Amino acid sequence: MSVPHLLLLTRTPPGYSGVGGVFLHDLCLAYPRDSIICFGILPSGYQGVSFDLNWLPFDSALLPNVQKMRGLGRFGVRASQFISRRWIYSYNTQEIVARIVEFARRYDVDMIWAVLNDPIMIRITKKVVSELNVRFVTTIWDPPERQLMDQGYDRFLRRKLLYEFAELLKAAEKCGVASRPMGEYYQKIYGIEPVVLIQAFREGIAKPVLRENTNSDQLVIGFAGSLYASQEWNSLLNALNQVDWQVDGRRVRIRVLGTSLSVNTKSSANIEYLGWREQDEVVKILSEVDVTYLPYWFSPAYDLSVRLCFPNKLTTYLAAGKPIFYHGPGHASVAQFMSRFPIGISCYSLDAQEIIAALSQLVENLPFYTNAIDSSREALEDELGRDTFLSHFAHLVGVSEEDLLY
Repeated sequence: MSVPHLLLLTRTPPGYSGVGGVFLHDLCLAYPRDSIICFGILPSGYQGVSFDLNWLPFDSALLPNVQKMRGLGRFGVRASQFISRRWIYSYNTQEIVARIVEFARRYDVDMIWAVLNDPIMIRITKKVVSELNVRFVTTIWDPPERQLMDQGYDRFLRRKLLYEFAELLKAAEKCGVASRPMGEYYQKIYGIEPVVLIQAFREGIAKPVLRENTNSDQLVIGFAGSLYASQEWNSLLNALNQVDWQVDGRRVRIRVLGTSLSVNTKSSANIEYLGWREQDEVVKILSEVDVTYLPYWFSPAYDLSVRLCFPNKLTTYLAAGKPIFYHGPGHASVAQFMSRFPIGISCYSLDAQEIIAALSQLVENLPFYTNAIDSSREALEDELGRDTFLSHFAHLVGVSEEDLLY
């Protein structure tokens, strides 16, 4: 099986800090070095690839920011966004596409791997694929509907880009997806062959269980990453306020690791904020808590993302080796994952009593608690190990596993 000369198209440079950068970094390192190049369509402020990828042929282009004429009020903001998005969509992408095509031809690329992690990537990828007329595969982390909503695209461009997205998926050889439900969804709609590609935990960071805390007078809840599910987070704080931050006689403390923290409470709270840490340290710190907290949106506006996406913090939590307290809808991809691997307790409600009842089950039921720890290890090995990650990537791009650099 010959190794394709691969062009990686992305809005996130490999090695850039963040989950996406780590994801692409690890896969670039695994691919034969003389057979991959990367072009980044970058927002201002992004740097190039990380130092250990300095061998990777890399070129990039900056997209201008969407203009917002705030001095003219709400109408001015919307009008300026409307005009600048169309300029970026129709004209600026033509220049970028020409650069990408020239770059790809210089290195005799015969396959495109496009990460559709921004609406503009749909437009650019479609044009590049048409110009180069080579095989291509895609990777999707979030549904484009979510990206278009978050970025405030108008109705016309939303329809246009979703139509182009459908055309891309129907023509692609395979599609790397963030979860099994996402794969099933896109396969049913577009007939694409899905390949589940979830970021593996890094070898050596998984921690053994340090303590069970069965006789402790504290219940320590750990959280790491971006706190995007604010409604769910606030409902947890409200529930703890109602029981004076005690669950079955144990004093509750929340330990938070991340770049920011938002707290909205009128009562006393017991929150320890540790800021941003490297992944190895995050896992070590979380291995010393009693349970990790994973909130997900109940809002119908995020329903598609909840059903299709896979929160990458789950991998970090599993590596920490402690049970997970999932707080979100029962139809989410996380809930389906937990039905296969009993790695913790779930609460499908914002109601304070149900939240406390779920936490109480973890405190009271020692066999349940220890079984969740064992299941965490099983889930890591079966679904989120490096061998699985690289095996699925090899299938996505059409190479044998022996071709990759393990």
